[in-house]
Amino acid sequence: MIDKGREEFIVHKFNTNKVKRIIDILMTVLLFFLMAYQVTGDILHEWIGIAMTIMVILHNYVNKGWYINIAKGTYSKSRLLIVLIDVLLLLSFFMSAFTGMAMSGHAVPFMFGVIPIFIARQLHLTMSYWAFVLMGVHIGIHMESVLTKVYVFKNNIIVVHIIDIMCWIMVFY
Repeated sequence: MIDKGREEFIVHKFNTNKVKRIIDILMTVLLFFLMAYQVTGDILHEWIGIAMTIMVILHNYVNKGWYINIAKGTYSKSRLLIVLIDVLLLLSFFMSAFTGMAMSGHAVPFMFGVIPIFIARQLHLTMSYWAFVLMGVHIGIHMESVLTKVYVFKNNIIVVHIIDIMCWIMVFY
């Protein structure tokens, strides 16, 4: 028999993992739409970018343990590389988000022109492509831990198939 405190921990952990996976899936879907600027157009691209920024903030919040533990333990070469990739991803994403907002004429027009548009455009394109590449590396590095936690959805085979299809789409994108 599981005591009451242990049972609450298990339920909390289950819900936390479920929320993490849902955020991860939403970020992956939003990323595809963000990279399809020619299809979505300005207005939708800006609003999807805002949604993606919110999802990244939520992703970092629900994974706050990473920040808590970053100074703990020893740094092997692989851990150092993972931290470097994650920090570069964070910087490139937020630079992309900031420069996108600096060019925004619809979603956040009050930020329009915070930096010169021609500089914002070059930085936005460069940072978004770097963020895209680094997101792929980030997903690849953390895929094993994601897949071992898919048991959260084990009773929902449709979600497991959606995750599987999304992984294959990302491979061939």
